Amino acid sequence: MSEQTAPQLPAWRRYLAYATVALMPLSANIEKYIKQEKAQPDYKGPLDLLLPLLAILFVGDLLMNRDRVRFKFPPVPMVLWTLLAAASCFAIDKFPGDGTLMPALKAVANVALFGLAGVWVFQNAGNGPGDYRRMALILGASFSVCLLIAIKQYFGPVGIPFDPENPAKDLGGATNMRVAGWYDFRAAFGSQVALLVPAAAAFALCDESKIVRWLAGVFVVAALCVTLAAGGFIGACAGVIAVACAFGLSGRWMTALLAIAILLGVASIVLPRLPRKNPDVLLRNVSLFAEDSKGRKRPTPRLRRYQAAVDLYGAPRDAHIEGSPEIWLRGVGIGKYQGQINRFYDSEAYPKPGMATDDEIAFDMDADERFTFGFLETSAVEMGIGGIFVLALIFGVWIFAGHAAFARMGGAADPISTLGLAAFGAGVGALVLSAFASPMIPGVKGSLAFFMALALCADAWSKDAAQFLYARRIKRDDE
Repeated sequence: MSEQTAPQLPAWRRYLAYATVALMPLSANIEKYIKQEKAQPDYKGPLDLLLPLLAILFVGDLLMNRDRVRFKFPPVPMVLWTLLAAASCFAIDKFPGDGTLMPALKAVANVALFGLAGVWVFQNAGNGPGDYRRMALILGASFSVCLLIAIKQYFGPVGIPFDPENPAKDLGGATNMRVAGWYDFRAAFGSQVALLVPAAAAFALCDESKIVRWLAGVFVVAALCVTLAAGGFIGACAGVIAVACAFGLSGRWMTALLAIAILLGVASIVLPRLPRKNPDVLLRNVSLFAEDSKGRKRPTPRLRRYQAAVDLYGAPRDAHIEGSPEIWLRGVGIGKYQGQINRFYDSEAYPKPGMATDDEIAFDMDADERFTFGFLETSAVEMGIGGIFVLALIFGVWIFAGHAAFARMGGAADPISTLGLAAFGAGVGALVLSAFASPMIPGVKGSLAFFMALALCADAWSKDAAQFLYARRIKRDDE
């Protein structure tokens, strides 16, 4: 279906969608502005206001202007995810020390709004490939501002680590943990990079505009050079390689191999010569054992958390009932990962990291770095085997739909092909990232919803284009 024949949204609705996409990478910690019994980080951004507004307008279209709505039913994987998250709340009262249900209800609302409603709204936020190409470019331009800030931080003075005991102390620059643009921590910046860099690589290879191709290529290289979060860096590289391979399968292997060669050159030649010793920082960020201040090899917080999760996964749901099923069948309930995993640390072999998550000196050894809890890890613990299945379905549909759209169009330099390849790369990046961090954190979850929706839209557009070409071929043969 072409843009001209598709159901038309009014111009102001499309501009509202553009504004939402432009602002959704923003997030800020409003912890100090709200009153809480226990001080906890609380990140909010414009998307928290704009997405519900778009959702209300979309519901209005469903009720009164259904001709505007192409995707009248939400994506099945997102429906299953929301239902499973809600059902997992019934497991919470089976465990000690859970406290109130409020954190679980907030987690369910987060999945329902940004996972289910977010994807469905973005599926119907534009009139066709042209609108979505503009949205993708707007998102990239918005994050480019964050990238420029990160570049300035990277090449600026190296500051001292933040000390929660002395929060007013002048830090004098950005440590490796704070090279993150307008985000507080490198892991949040890296999570966004894992989705946007592969998408930018697709535009660099496939877009019809030469200027866009060059700018997207510069974006890819610059982002990889200043990303010091290993999960984001690995996810971004995996996504770029996937994009290059898909592009090569369309018959342009020389260009694809050149893209992979550039990626290898950045990783093996450029990064080791940068002032912050990127390879050492990235390796330390994913190490399972590391040296402490006394030179002793000790398990890192990541390894300790993994082992505690394994112990939790095989534990019985109720230790007081013989034959009680293991936790892996149903999980501990959404939003309850941290509270329940704390019970399974071993005080000698793998003790719980006891330092605050904003104490930078303790990162990688005595404190869990914020935003480094893996999406796959937490979903498996909170929702059991069903959580793993649902995530596999989400990423599978996302990646398959994006690649199918690109392959169906034959890799041609048109918006549908480019958008399908971009969504495919973002899906691969998000999947790999999920082993190290989460794409469902503030500032990033909007990108997850957008690229998932983009994959589904591109798949539908490519089917329409293929049917149109088939019908025209049949007509020509009849003549």
